[in-house]
Amino acid sequence: MIFRCSGSLSRTSRSPWFRVWSPRPCISPSRLFPAPLRTAGPHESPTIYDVLIALFGGLAGSISLTTKLKGNVVPGVAIATALMPPLCTAGFGLATGQFNFFFGALYLFVINSVFIGLANVGFARVMRIPLRSSLDEEKRTRINRIITAVILITLIPSVYFGYLLVRKERFIDTATRFVRTVSLFKGDFLLRYDIDGDARVISMIYGGHPLTASDKAELNRRAKAFGLQNATLKFEQGLVITNGQEYLDKLSQMETTDRQKLEIARLNAALQTNIRQQDSLRQVSYTGLKLLKELKPLFPQITSCLYAEPYLFSDSTGLKPLQRSYVLLSASKPIDRADRTKVEKWLKARLQNDSLRVVFE
Repeated sequence: MIFRCSGSLSRTSRSPWFRVWSPRPCISPSRLFPAPLRTAGPHESPTIYDVLIALFGGLAGSISLTTKLKGNVVPGVAIATALMPPLCTAGFGLATGQFNFFFGALYLFVINSVFIGLANVGFARVMRIPLRSSLDEEKRTRINRIITAVILITLIPSVYFGYLLVRKERFIDTATRFVRTVSLFKGDFLLRYDIDGDARVISMIYGGHPLTASDKAELNRRAKAFGLQNATLKFEQGLVITNGQEYLDKLSQMETTDRQKLEIARLNAALQTNIRQQDSLRQVSYTGLKLLKELKPLFPQITSCLYAEPYLFSDSTGLKPLQRSYVLLSASKPIDRADRTKVEKWLKARLQNDSLRVVFE
């Protein structure tokens, strides 16, 4: 991260390589960090995963110190990554008055200190490293009890925070999948959404026709189908379109980026509608194949089946045609009248269409 301040660079007389600022009025730290440490989420509420990191970090340091080389690289990295960031975060939270960061970072520092030390003690016990001093049994028992109490007090909140984290992430994942399925809802398109995993709230802003009470009830029903029974859905109307001219008027008043987003959403809605129509036509085209496969075991003499839904134009209908449904059947040998009646009744029940016309060749 680069911080820019108004000033000039100059060399000091003591060292040609040490540069200092000769500052003019500069931006205050509170303005440099309007939303401080957004990447420091784990520092705000450490979880059981931070406990595991501390244990493995302490174990790595112990192993490195017991090797022949006995380097300080691994312990140095452990200190730099596990101990310094929480202290820096705590100092920043205290300086800016954000005590959730301050106490959370201090708790993470305690976790790292306790469990890095515990990992070292456990490794020493496993490797049977001799103790330099001996304690009497009573004092040793008291110290072990204190250590156990400190470990439990440090561990239990992290388990609870870990449970909350898993619950939150699972809710966000499920809510995201739900939002994707309702990005286009009855011709309305989702302009923006926000998922609050802590409060379990999903806010959605739709553009298009106004959402009615039945529409909102339908969206709530779909959310429950995804397992979001305890979630709260908040709906907002971003852009109301009642006719084409109003759409063009509002489009001309919007920013270029918003106008492009709205136009993309409208084209996406039109594309989805076209895809549904094509799928519907494709299903109608293959209805004859489905009927043939179902009729063949009952009437083996039937060799082909055609299904169509043409429009009937006549003088009586005028410009409003009537849609008819036809089934054309071909057989290898003549079908008697009784079987024809059975086939016709079966087809009407199967297609749920009492006005179906069945033609035998």
